[in-house]
Order: sequence, then C-alpha cells, then structure tokens
Amino acid sequence: MLKNYFKIAIAVLRRRKFFTFISLFGISFTLTILLVLTAFIEKVVGDNYPDRKRDRSLYIVRLEEKGKDDMSSGGPSYYFLDHYTKNLKTPVNIAISSGSSGTNTYVNNKKISVHYKYTNAAYWDVLEYDFIEGKVAEGLQIAFRMPAGGAAVMCGEC
Repeated sequence: MLKNYFKIAIAVLRRRKFFTFISLFGISFTLTILLVLTAFIEKVVGDNYPDRKRDRSLYIVRLEEKGKDDMSSGGPSYYFLDHYTKNLKTPVNIAISSGSSGTNTYVNNKKISVHYKYTNAAYWDVLEYDFIEGKVAEGLQIAFRMPAGGAAVMCGEC
C-alpha cells in the first residue's frame, strides 16, 4: 500500500514539473529560514554552557581613538584591561582573555593541533567551565606580561 502511494506521488510530480518545483522550493526555503532563525534566537537569548551569565556580561573587543585628523583602532591590550577596568565600581568580576591561537605539537611522533588562549584567574569563575581533566592553575603559578608585539605571554616563574 505504501509502495502505491509513492508511485502515485511520483506520477503527479512528473506531470506538473513547474508546480512541483515551486512547491518543493517554497517548502525547503521556509524550513531553512525557520531553522536559521531558531538557531539565531537560541544563540542570542539562550544561556548555554559555558556562557551562562551572558545577560550580566559586557565584552570589550575593540578600542578606538579619534583625533582631529586621524583615527586609530584595535583590540584592547592586557595592560589596558587590567589597569583601567579593575577600577570600575560596577563589575562583580572581570575576566580577561586573549584571542584564540593555534599551533602544532608532536607527542609520540603524532601531530596534534592545539588551540590555546591566555586568560586571567577570574576568567574561570566568570565562565563556568566543567573540567573533564586537569584544573585551573593557581594565581601564583601564572604571571602575565605584555611584550612589544601586543600578545600576552604566559610564563611559569616570572
């Protein structure tokens, strides 16, 4: 019986090709728009792991300096975030992190791609990560310095 239904449906689709194209295109386009819209709303409104406190967060991603005849913009340095945002009265906690970088390493002659970012100790409190393995380094184990290139350097015994 199900086989007959498919035969009839294919016969009707072959007879009215233009109508079939418009119907299938409309249905697939509508479903695509609904799927993208749902994903967008879930990302903006949802409090998903690990960023559960998004509604209480402020992100400083770019700084801009304007003069009479010139303008300069770029990402904030660790020094700026550490010295000027810590003096604000409103924040409960201030998390600082660098952009994600990648490198390759070799363990037992096998190549492993590693992505890393530098953070301060408060980063792990603000974003509630659940560690599968390992732990957060203690405050005395990590020290940040800002080299001339602008990227944060993590060193064990600074």
